Amino acid sequence: MIVIYNFFTLCKYLINNAIGSMNIEYIEFENKKDDDKIESLCECNLCYIFRNIILFLTQPLKCKHIISD
Repeated sequence: MIVIYNFFTLCKYLINNAIGSMNIEYIEFENKKDDDKIESLCECNLCYIFRNIILFLTQPLKCKHIISD
């Protein structure tokens, strides 16, 4: 179910950016932790791709909307 949800979220993001009907700034994983205690991750292309594939299969995506003042 997470894969289907992520697929629909990704499609919503792409469609809204193509049409411009909603102001979605970016998408990210819901349970993203920015902890200082986490060791630095490898940033080579191979590790980056596989890490994101695993996250796509296990964690839901969420859209971050632009806040207008």
